[in-house]
Amino acid sequence: MRKSVLVVVLVLIGVLASGLWIRQRPPSISSVQETRSQLDQTVWAQEVQAQNYEDTFVKLWDLLRSAPDKRVVLANFPFTTLILPGRGEAQPFDAGVMVTPLTGRLAKMSPSDWKKFLDGLALEGFELVQSEWHHEKFEQAPGRAAESLVSVVLHVMVPASERRLILKGKLDTTSLIGLN
Repeated sequence: MRKSVLVVVLVLIGVLASGLWIRQRPPSISSVQETRSQLDQTVWAQEVQAQNYEDTFVKLWDLLRSAPDKRVVLANFPFTTLILPGRGEAQPFDAGVMVTPLTGRLAKMSPSDWKKFLDGLALEGFELVQSEWHHEKFEQAPGRAAESLVSVVLHVMVPASERRLILKGKLDTTSLIGLN
């Protein structure tokens, strides 16, 4: 009997020592928030910053989807300099589709040049039907401006002629953080 009592006492001591009988409280909301904040500033700092830059294009995309005149949204997008490639010669593809490569000839545009360019396209009947904007890459080297690569697809049409265009490209951006 003494052996069995001793065994039961030892088992109880072991159970209590292992914490099986002691319930731990879950962490408080404030401690979870503090831990997350610390991780965001250290382990995930680059990702958090990339999301801030990406937010610029998420907002642009949202505005374009809901705008009756998408040209106005694009014309008012803040930037310092926009550099666009020139158009190459159109090449025939299947089913009457033409493919026009973009060339290395670059045209620098200020915001006012960009607005004039968009106005010219509107006068020719071009309308943006839909667009897609995806933040593909983000880099920020110490002491340098942040750089993002944004993949863009623009579906454009000219209703009068039923002409349709799909423009695909990548925007190489520098320092767009904080734009609304």
